[in-house]
Amino acid sequence: MTEEIVRIAVVFHPHPSDAKKWESTVICEQGPLSALAARSVENARAAAAAEVRDMKRYAQGRPVKVWTIERADMPKLDRASLRELFATLENTKPDA
Repeated sequence: MTEEIVRIAVVFHPHPSDAKKWESTVICEQGPLSALAARSVENARAAAAAEVRDMKRYAQGRPVKVWTIERADMPKLDRASLRELFATLENTKPDA
């Protein structure tokens, strides 16, 4: 039996009204999602990395793959859009 891979996408995008700040959304394909507040690019990356570490704890020993994506706008978070997001990652190399 093969182990199910836990796939996590970290999506960064500029804040809509403050170009100096970035927002991040950490999305686990199996369910949990965390939208993080706007902050400087460095702090947004650090907060997202902490959230990924937290999500990895729930993987219960299963392999985890993480992708980092930068976008011009906030991602759509409905189920169909999230399925499409992870489908596009299928043939790309994860960051971790």
